[in-house]
Amino acid sequence: VLLVNNQVGCSDSTGVPYCTINAAVANAVAGDTVSVASGNYSGKVTVTRSGTSSNPITIAASSGVNLTSTAQGFDLSGASWVTIDGFTVDSTVNEGFRCTLCSNVTLSNNKVPRSTGSGFYINNSSGTVLSNNNVEDARNTGIDIAGSTNISILGGYVTRSGLRSSGNVRNGIKFNTPSASLVDGTQVYDNS
Repeated sequence: VLLVNNQVGCSDSTGVPYCTINAAVANAVAGDTVSVASGNYSGKVTVTRSGTSSNPITIAASSGVNLTSTAQGFDLSGASWVTIDGFTVDSTVNEGFRCTLCSNVTLSNNKVPRSTGSGFYINNSSGTVLSNNNVEDARNTGIDIAGSTNISILGGYVTRSGLRSSGNVRNGIKFNTPSASLVDGTQVYDNS
């Protein structure tokens, strides 16, 4: 377990515990869990490492973790067999979560309020599961799926997404060229 806690004496070089989520994730290997203690964290978290089907990488937040960023909250690129669970990713300048060229990624129990981009953007990915996530007040689309296959959106809700202005239409959930995907039990309401 790689611990992240910026509320106590911490060090991103020794990792006892790590100060930033990004430093812990950069050192994670298949089978590791990055456990993030309650607190406010800032900065984009870049995920390029992968787990395996029997040893995924898990990035888990304790109750009360809030991440803000001047870019994406979580930016996954080419990652596979990764689970991200329990984060509040608030007021990002771009997407709360961006997943490009990913496979077998699970994003669960996350909250994305007030993102300037989409809450979740999944691009050219496969086997991605979004489970019990909530998106509120995204200026763009709540959940945007582009060029991806086997995407499951299960539970949670998307509300008040899209900048409300004349002629500007955004979607709660948007699929662009989906294949074999599923939306089940997700509430989508009051989007522009």
